[in-house]
Amino acid sequence: MLLPRAAPGAVSGRGQRRHIAGRSATTPMARQQAAARPRRSGGRAAAAPERAAASHDGEPSTSHDAEPSTSSASACPFAGGAAAEPPPAGAAEVAGLAGLSGPGWRVLPRGNAAGLPRATGAWCWNPLLGDYGDIAARGVGAFLLERFRRFGPVFNFKLGQQTLTAVMDYDATKSLLQSGDSKVMAGWNPPALYAMLGEGARANLEDPVARQRSRKLMSPGFSREALAGYFDKIERIVTRQLDAWVDGGGVVDLREQGKALSFEFSSQLLVDFEIPEAAKPELKTKFDALFQGMFAAPINLPGTTFARGLRAKAELQQDILKAMRASGSGAGGSSGSSRSVLQYNLAARRETLAGGGELTDQATAEAGIGLIIAGNDTSGLGITALLALLPLFPDVMRQLRAEQEQVVAKFGPELSVASVEAMSYASAVVREALRVAPPATQIMRKTRVDLEVLGTFVPAGSVLYFSALVGQMLTDPRLAQSLTPEALAELSDADWYALNAESLARDFRPERWLTGAAAAAAAGAGGGEPPARPSGLLTFSAGPHICLGLSLYMTEAVTLLALIARGYELELESPAELSFDVAFVTQLRSRAQLRVRRRAAVAAAPQTREPVAAA
Repeated sequence: MLLPRAAPGAVSGRGQRRHIAGRSATTPMARQQAAARPRRSGGRAAAAPERAAASHDGEPSTSHDAEPSTSSASACPFAGGAAAEPPPAGAAEVAGLAGLSGPGWRVLPRGNAAGLPRATGAWCWNPLLGDYGDIAARGVGAFLLERFRRFGPVFNFKLGQQTLTAVMDYDATKSLLQSGDSKVMAGWNPPALYAMLGEGARANLEDPVARQRSRKLMSPGFSREALAGYFDKIERIVTRQLDAWVDGGGVVDLREQGKALSFEFSSQLLVDFEIPEAAKPELKTKFDALFQGMFAAPINLPGTTFARGLRAKAELQQDILKAMRASGSGAGGSSGSSRSVLQYNLAARRETLAGGGELTDQATAEAGIGLIIAGNDTSGLGITALLALLPLFPDVMRQLRAEQEQVVAKFGPELSVASVEAMSYASAVVREALRVAPPATQIMRKTRVDLEVLGTFVPAGSVLYFSALVGQMLTDPRLAQSLTPEALAELSDADWYALNAESLARDFRPERWLTGAAAAAAAGAGGGEPPARPSGLLTFSAGPHICLGLSLYMTEAVTLLALIARGYELELESPAELSFDVAFVTQLRSRAQLRVRRRAAVAAAPQTREPVAAA
């Protein structure tokens, strides 16, 4: 993640126009990226005019003739999207969208009348797997960088038999998600995801009407009022887990125990199922198999990850039904005064069904599985990364403790919405961890109309691949990163994207998220200018479809940091060896052993930032 720094510039890509409110402009960065496009030489990628006529990707020339969806990506089950197979917009709708545009993109009401080049790419020799193997072997960061170098910021690649069009630009990605979702593009999720979560999830995630209804039904469970009711449970879960780690000898395997903490959050906050301790290890194993199956090539053969996920799903449906009945939280009722996201959701569903229809236990079980998977996905991977990197920065822990002293002095020791909202530094630590180690690294959409994206013709029916990883770490214009030809040439696979102790020491800067007096204080303590503030996070999507679970995850993670800062010490064994695999999700690669101890109350002395250096 060692990135060359230069003057800030808005990334537009491929030397084409930025369209804002129907106007266009050419930026210096656009001209730089035009120069960065490789020319054909000795078998290298074709230049833009040659790409316009390229046919090796097998894409039809008609705007609305797209390949069927057959393979994989990521999706946030809290966020939803629009139709998986959205019909192309009708003529009247296209005319109504004709003036819609944003940084790096615009609607093309008359198709490719300007003869824009089409995206191109290079395919793996295996037509069943596509580029799955290359991504798994090299990591998604190295894979995307190599394609970025060869083909520019818009290019095609394949997952299985599905062609995806990657857009490697922060501004274009964020603008399309904010202004174009459900208008110029709709949700798209892989068949593997629905094989694991059930076809009921397809409608809730991808049909525009069902998605809006689903978000409305789920929103009360993530409201400020609901979050206030979760604090006692969150504090009890975190304290019990931390004490169990201390009492169990003090050394824990983060790859397993991070998931264990996340599972407690998911099973108790999201669905409120009473699961016997003896049954939890087997359930966690099944959920992990199901989760891995969501990101696997959809090949249902004995021994494959996909087949193991399907088997785990069938068993989990029965397990969850038993847990629901034992907890009294099935389709017919709730377990009493205790509230969870599922119970808020079921209460709203019962109101909508009051005039007819039936909410079955089977449907409730699938909803519970979906919620646990969603929580385990984001919370498990995000919290594991947070716990792994925190011991690398003792000064960050000192600042967290200093903040907790101030919070306790003002609000008392009891956690609340108000006290957590006052923890600006803890929130900054969580956000920075999500930036450098995003739990999910991509967002998928399917175009409903013809578009120009960064100077490239993208026909209706194309599956767009937006990389949160590239957007947050490489193309965010606020971070003053330069994508000149020279800069791209200097970026090696080892420098970008390697997520390990050495790269974290360079890039992890929580103070970049602070504002106002907190930012000024951090800059004064550090003895220099504060780092540039990012434009935002893409990990949870953006715009109207941002993941509903973001508020709950932030509450869980900030509360975890607060309780650690108040009462515990963390030490990572062999910190220099810490490393992560970054593919469709970010997971620990190294054997991360975390030592947890209770701490005596000591005064936190502010010191300058000195992360633990990797050997």
